[in-house]
Amino acid sequence: ETITITLNGKKKDIALLDSALLAVHIDTATLHPGTNGIILTSKNLFLPETIAVVHYNPLPLVIIKNEKKPEVTAIT
Repeated sequence: ETITITLNGKKKDIALLDSALLAVHIDTATLHPGTNGIILTSKNLFLPETIAVVHYNPLPLVIIKNEKKPEVTAIT
C-alpha cells in the first residue's frame, strides 16, 4: 500500500529527508486481532522531533491482524 503524508517542519530539516527511505513502522504486538485503526504520528516514521505529521491519506489507516492459531501436535 501507499500512504501519502504531509509533513511540517524547518525547511532545512525537510530538505535532509530522503522520501524514498521513509516507511511506516508499527509494532504489531500492540495490535489486537481483527481491525485496528491507526493514528499515524512522527514516531511511526522515525522523524526528527522538529518534523511533524500534518495529514496522511488514506484516512483512517486500517490494519487487520489475523489471529495465529496454535499448532496442534499429535502424540502417538
